[in-house]
Amino acid sequence: MAVTVRQALNRVLTAIGESSIDVLATSVTGTLPLKLLEFLNQFKEEIEDANTWRALRTQVTVTVLANTNNVAIPNADERARVVRVPEPQAGMLLPLVFDVNNPQNPIALVEIPLAELLYRANTEGAGQTVQEPTYFAVDVQADAAILYVYPMPNVNRTVSLYMYIPQAVLAAADLDTAIKIPSLPLMKGVIWYALTDRGEEMGANSAFTEERYRTSVDDAISRDSAEQGTNDQLVVV
Repeated sequence: MAVTVRQALNRVLTAIGESSIDVLATSVTGTLPLKLLEFLNQFKEEIEDANTWRALRTQVTVTVLANTNNVAIPNADERARVVRVPEPQAGMLLPLVFDVNNPQNPIALVEIPLAELLYRANTEGAGQTVQEPTYFAVDVQADAAILYVYPMPNVNRTVSLYMYIPQAVLAAADLDTAIKIPSLPLMKGVIWYALTDRGEEMGANSAFTEERYRTSVDDAISRDSAEQGTNDQLVVV
């Protein structure tokens, strides 16, 4: 069962000998709990970036409107990543991005560098349109992920992307929000920082708590990778 922000913070508070957040509280308050929440968000981002977690994988469907070449990807920021799988015969990683206007015949889009896509789009002019785009790239603008396609379609196109999208920053009012990534390494990391921040001398040594955190992250990555099926084919590029 997923651990909520309240449960995670309470376990950390108990571990460092502090009072738990009241069961009736609707928001994180107080200097120490707010500091622990900041630590929790920092470690959450670090752990999210350390692996392609199953819990963060999602399918996103967007519509590229006729005579346009880009569309914002909902809930995706600069840390969102396209899911890619190794293709030994092609000798490359293939992205899971498909034109699904015809659900019975999805078309895999080919990834090219963003700069190349923008160069082609600008040098060939706005009049260069087709019914089905062939290429795509992902950009980041104003902290939002943008899907670009090329050539520009002259009809609306529905595109399906499989992406790893990190959970949003957890705010003080998110006490009962479930944490998506494995919670044990997250809590161990927060405990380590909390003890170090307080200059704890009578509790666990900070080097020991750091080792427990890093070992727990490695264990969680191994378990998650094994359960989703690892892509251990060698891709030569």
